[in-house]
Amino acid sequence: YASRYLGVHRCTIYDYIKHPERPLRFFHSPDERRLLFRGADLIAYKKAGLPKKGRKRKTGNQ
Repeated sequence: YASRYLGVHRCTIYDYIKHPERPLRFFHSPDERRLLFRGADLIAYKKAGLPKKGRKRKTGNQ
């Protein structure tokens, strides 16, 4: 439940994994069906600041 710990949607976790400058480290489970994250990696990733992602908002009242 990395997404719950980081406070983002689960789809955002995949974006963090593919992030060009600072990818989120993960491991495959023994059956290769799940992605696993070390707690220390999640703590360090959150502490360093999450990459900005999201929709661009229009400025002004349009």
